[in-house]
Amino acid sequence: MKRFRMYCALILALLRFICRKQMTAGFKYLMWALLFLRLMIPISIPTTFSLFNLFSQGTSHTNGTYMVSIEYIEDLSGYIALEGSHYKEYLLFTFLWLAGFLLFFVYQMILFFITKRRLRMAFHVKDSTQLEHCKQNVGVTQNIQLLRSDAFETPVVMGIFRPKIILPLFLDMSSEQQMEHIFLHELIHIRRHDHIVKLLAVFALSLHWFNPLIWFCYREYLKDIETSCDEQVLALLNESQRTAYATTLVELCSTQKKRFDMTLMAFAENRSLLSTRVIAALEYKPSTF
Repeated sequence: MKRFRMYCALILALLRFICRKQMTAGFKYLMWALLFLRLMIPISIPTTFSLFNLFSQGTSHTNGTYMVSIEYIEDLSGYIALEGSHYKEYLLFTFLWLAGFLLFFVYQMILFFITKRRLRMAFHVKDSTQLEHCKQNVGVTQNIQLLRSDAFETPVVMGIFRPKIILPLFLDMSSEQQMEHIFLHELIHIRRHDHIVKLLAVFALSLHWFNPLIWFCYREYLKDIETSCDEQVLALLNESQRTAYATTLVELCSTQKKRFDMTLMAFAENRSLLSTRVIAALEYKPSTF
């Protein structure tokens, strides 16, 4: 089963590269979301009913019995039977995996609480007519809090069940066009529950912290989650507005210098992706695949 999971990751990565011009960013994003969902399932029950058995020869199973495997540890140590002299090796790899997982998880929690503490000084923006208008355009009905804070250099979405849009203090809210772009982008993230999916992806990454292939998939996922959101925003804009949207991307990405909590959704999180997003905005054409 661990081979199946790794093969899936490789196939998706190759498929994304080969069909990158034919696939929409939204389709790529959906592929990564399904992969990370699978990566979060900690156990598998091996079975002889597998497509991979068609290509394997000489495989034998003792007494026809199967053992539930903890995949995270097996990926780190290779297959180690829980018997005889291998038991100590299994315990060693279990300890290494758990230590890495806890370090990763604790680090993210520290960043989260630091961010939450800095947001104590944030102030609420009440009665934003433009936000309500954008909510109607996007189809978001839940209450969304709007805050302003110096904790970030770019607009972000924070929260799980009660998401908030947090704007940097330097942002000029009198620019209606720019604010429309920001609100549409962040509201689409909220409508699609991207802030929750990203949290789950980070958790899956923490479980597979030792696997460079999963880190690569996570990096590609971050690209596709933003470009797919851009696609849906661009679908709501006309040609001249799309050019203005590209300008908004450039302006906000140029101000982003600090790194922040991996679990947050940020408008301009990845500066290295700026050129790709700008070109996509300027050359946007509706796609059906």
